[in-house]
Amino acid sequence: MRRLLRRIGARTGISLGLILVVAAVVVFARIIDDQRAAPPIRPPVDWTPTVPATEGDDGPVADPTATYADDAAVLVAATEFTTAWLRRTLPADEWLDGLRPRATDALIERLTGVDPLSVPEDATPRTPMIRERSDIHASVVVAIGTGDAVALGLVLDDDQWLVGTLDRETG
Repeated sequence: MRRLLRRIGARTGISLGLILVVAAVVVFARIIDDQRAAPPIRPPVDWTPTVPATEGDDGPVADPTATYADDAAVLVAATEFTTAWLRRTLPADEWLDGLRPRATDALIERLTGVDPLSVPEDATPRTPMIRERSDIHASVVVAIGTGDAVALGLVLDDDQWLVGTLDRETG
């Protein structure tokens, strides 16, 4: 054995030793990996569309033709709130008091401290439009100028429609 080691030299011997160690680690890792449970086989997913391409989007949020008996009350609440919101020349306390009858307590709390002068000037509410509607929620857009609108989220609270969210849309 000594003769063999002398013939191959120290460097070659160390290299062969390292190769054997790496090979042993790889073999050991494969043996352990083979003992693990195979992942479950999933059935193939059918990606066939449910609606022909000529019919448009196959996932509407709600039926756009659905109407509710109290749609008029929703539109009145949205118009009254928007009209009060646009009264930017009032002192902040009076402006907030004008919003209170048509807004949730949470929205009034968020609007506390807002300067009414941050509301767009020379804006007038136009006819509101219901975007989405359910029994207790309505999403309404009120145009207030060229390309500007107010998006309101209304909720039914004790048989009264109140604005719970307010967002401006420009464009």
